[in-house]
Amino acid sequence: MDMKRKLLVVAIVFGLALAAAPSANAGTRFEDSSTGRQVILGTGSGLASLLYSPAKFCYAAGATITGGLVLAFTAGASQDTAGTIVRQGVLGDWWVHPDVFTGHRALHFVGR
Repeated sequence: MDMKRKLLVVAIVFGLALAAAPSANAGTRFEDSSTGRQVILGTGSGLASLLYSPAKFCYAAGATITGGLVLAFTAGASQDTAGTIVRQGVLGDWWVHPDVFTGHRALHFVGR
Protein backbone atom coordinates (compact mmCIF):
# COMPACT_ATOMS: atom_id res chain seq x y z
CA MET A 1 0.00 0.00 0.00
CA ASP A 2 1.24 3.45 -0.75
CA MET A 3 1.46 6.13 1.93
CA LYS A 4 -1.71 7.98 0.89
CA ARG A 5 -3.78 4.82 1.19
CA LYS A 6 -2.36 4.00 4.59
CA LEU A 7 -3.18 7.50 5.85
CA LEU A 8 -6.68 7.22 4.43
CA VAL A 9 -7.24 3.89 6.17
CA VAL A 10 -5.96 5.30 9.47
CA ALA A 11 -8.19 8.37 9.12
CA ILE A 12 -11.25 6.21 8.41
CA VAL A 13 -10.57 3.91 11.36
CA PHE A 14 -10.14 6.82 13.77
CA GLY A 15 -13.18 8.57 12.34
CA LEU A 16 -15.31 5.49 12.92
CA ALA A 17 -13.90 5.12 16.43
CA LEU A 18 -14.73 8.74 17.24
CA ALA A 19 -18.20 8.44 15.79
CA ALA A 20 -18.94 5.32 17.82
CA ALA A 21 -17.35 6.53 21.05
CA PRO A 22 -20.26 8.50 22.56
CA SER A 23 -22.63 5.56 22.15
CA ALA A 24 -20.15 3.05 23.51
CA ASN A 25 -20.57 1.95 27.10
CA ALA A 26 -16.86 1.55 27.76
CA GLY A 27 -16.99 1.91 31.52
CA THR A 28 -14.99 4.13 33.81
CA ARG A 29 -13.61 7.58 33.16
CA PHE A 30 -10.01 8.03 32.11
CA GLU A 31 -8.92 9.31 35.54
CA ASP A 32 -10.45 6.30 37.30
CA SER A 33 -9.05 3.70 34.90
CA SER A 34 -6.19 1.32 35.55
CA THR A 35 -2.72 2.33 34.48
CA GLY A 36 -2.76 -0.02 31.50
CA ARG A 37 -6.08 1.31 30.30
CA GLN A 38 -4.86 4.88 30.75
CA VAL A 39 -1.86 4.09 28.55
CA ILE A 40 -4.13 2.66 25.85
CA LEU A 41 -6.59 5.56 26.05
CA GLY A 42 -3.77 8.11 26.11
CA THR A 43 -2.11 6.53 23.09
CA GLY A 44 -5.40 6.49 21.20
CA SER A 45 -5.98 10.10 22.18
CA GLY A 46 -2.55 11.11 20.94
CA LEU A 47 -2.90 9.25 17.64
CA ALA A 48 -6.38 10.63 17.00
CA SER A 49 -5.15 14.12 17.86
CA LEU A 50 -2.46 13.81 15.18
CA LEU A 51 -5.27 13.87 12.63
CA TYR A 52 -7.82 15.96 14.51
CA SER A 53 -5.67 18.91 15.65
CA PRO A 54 -4.37 19.92 12.19
CA ALA A 55 -7.92 19.75 10.84
CA LYS A 56 -9.10 21.94 13.72
CA PHE A 57 -6.25 24.37 13.06
CA CYS A 58 -7.21 24.67 9.39
CA TYR A 59 -10.84 25.22 10.33
CA ALA A 60 -9.93 27.88 12.90
CA ALA A 61 -7.60 29.62 10.44
CA GLY A 62 -10.33 29.61 7.79
CA ALA A 63 -12.85 31.02 10.26
CA THR A 64 -10.41 33.75 11.29
CA ILE A 65 -9.75 34.70 7.67
CA THR A 66 -13.47 34.64 6.91
CA GLY A 67 -14.19 36.86 9.91
CA GLY A 68 -11.53 39.28 8.73
CA LEU A 69 -13.03 39.34 5.24
CA VAL A 70 -16.48 40.03 6.69
CA LEU A 71 -15.02 43.01 8.55
CA ALA A 72 -13.17 44.23 5.47
CA PHE A 73 -16.07 43.94 3.04
CA THR A 74 -18.56 45.56 5.44
CA ALA A 75 -16.12 48.29 6.48
CA GLY A 76 -16.41 47.13 10.10
CA ALA A 77 -20.20 47.34 10.20
CA SER A 78 -20.64 43.60 10.92
CA GLN A 79 -18.40 43.21 13.95
CA ASP A 80 -20.87 40.93 15.71
CA THR A 81 -21.11 38.60 12.74
CA ALA A 82 -17.35 38.51 12.24
CA GLY A 83 -16.82 37.86 15.94
CA THR A 84 -19.33 35.00 15.91
CA ILE A 85 -17.61 33.39 12.92
CA VAL A 86 -14.19 33.62 14.57
CA ARG A 87 -15.45 32.37 17.96
CA GLN A 88 -17.21 29.39 16.37
CA GLY A 89 -14.01 28.44 14.56
CA VAL A 90 -11.53 29.00 17.38
CA LEU A 91 -13.49 27.65 20.35
CA GLY A 92 -14.12 23.96 20.81
CA ASP A 93 -11.76 21.09 21.46
CA TRP A 94 -8.26 21.32 20.00
CA TRP A 95 -7.30 17.75 20.84
CA VAL A 96 -9.08 14.46 21.47
CA HIS A 97 -9.45 13.82 25.20
CA PRO A 98 -9.19 10.17 26.28
CA ASP A 99 -12.70 10.35 27.78
CA VAL A 100 -14.07 10.72 24.24
CA PHE A 101 -13.25 7.04 23.80
CA THR A 102 -14.93 6.06 27.07
CA GLY A 103 -18.15 7.86 26.15
CA HIS A 104 -17.93 10.27 29.10
CA ARG A 105 -17.09 13.32 27.03
CA ALA A 106 -18.24 14.66 23.68
CA LEU A 107 -15.87 16.03 21.08
CA HIS A 108 -16.76 19.59 20.02
CA PHE A 109 -15.16 20.57 16.73
CA VAL A 110 -17.12 23.83 16.49
CA GLY A 111 -17.30 26.18 19.47
CA ARG A 112 -20.51 26.51 21.42
